[in-house]
Amino acid sequence: MTASQRAHDGLRLGAALVAVATSPVMPDCQRYLALVARDRPEVRDVEAPSALADALGSRGALAPSSRALDIVGALVSFTDDHRAPFDAAMFPPACAHMLAELSDHAERRETLDRAAQLRLAARHAQSGFEALTICHAVSRQLARGRDGRALGVAPALRDRVRIGRVIAAFPPATSCGGDALGDTYHYWANVIAGVTAAQLDPLRRFVVRETFHRGAFLMRTIRDGVFGGTLFAGDHEAVDQLGLATGLVLGEARRGGRRDGALAAR
Repeated sequence: MTASQRAHDGLRLGAALVAVATSPVMPDCQRYLALVARDRPEVRDVEAPSALADALGSRGALAPSSRALDIVGALVSFTDDHRAPFDAAMFPPACAHMLAELSDHAERRETLDRAAQLRLAARHAQSGFEALTICHAVSRQLARGRDGRALGVAPALRDRVRIGRVIAAFPPATSCGGDALGDTYHYWANVIAGVTAAQLDPLRRFVVRETFHRGAFLMRTIRDGVFGGTLFAGDHEAVDQLGLATGLVLGEARRGGRRDGALAAR
């Protein structure tokens, strides 16, 4: 890689990092919280990594389809909060099919836990990693509606909350307090981060793992503390760390297409 390419990559990642630290709070965030509070999703227990592996079935190895820098940039910031290029592979076209199916499930007043969400995404995905990106991108668009550059105009707020009712809440001890959609996209982002970190060389693995492990602390310190940005639904710290740990297990076990006995036992 040339020096100019490295500089270009650094600027892309830098734009995403600056955006997450300085972007304004989601418009209508209080209305969002009020709508969610009126009809909270049902709680489902947290799945073991083996349940997610089973949901992926034969979708193959979880080798990331994008470079680590592009993955990190896509996970840390909404695409509408900056004007830098983003990796379209992190927002697959199949997200539209997933959103439509979630809407159908919502009409039937069903509740999908994380394994069911991943199983649904895997039906439309070309790989296990793409299924994870679909779960992340769709739940993030429902939760915050700020990825129009990547996914098109988000549904209206009331429709997002209506569809999002199908997404199971985490148990109270894990949830940050009522924002099931926010918890869910944070969870999938950290699962992806863990899967990615597990397949990097030791130095880059350490950097990615520690960055996401300390994500909530960084948000409190930099976004909230330095720039005065409101974390209107909390920092999702317990969900973040759960997702990261799960992703690391999945990434290690399924690297190169393997499924070892350790995963099945967890």
